[in-house]
Amino acid sequence: MRITLNHLIRSLEDILQIHAQVEYQPSRQGDVRDSLADITRAETLLGYRPLVDVRTGLEKTVQFFAERSTNQ
Repeated sequence: MRITLNHLIRSLEDILQIHAQVEYQPSRQGDVRDSLADITRAETLLGYRPLVDVRTGLEKTVQFFAERSTNQ
């Protein structure tokens, strides 16, 4: 499943109920344009299956940091 940075930003905007001011800049020499992870071998050899999808993982991460920021 391909997930773009824009998709992550939109998901976080939705979870946090905010509108992010995203500034796009020209790419720099050495910037990585695309990065892909293929878990096929882990699935085949180890029987790995993700326990949460990306959206749920983002929600849990936001909740984790929100709980810790109110306790300090």
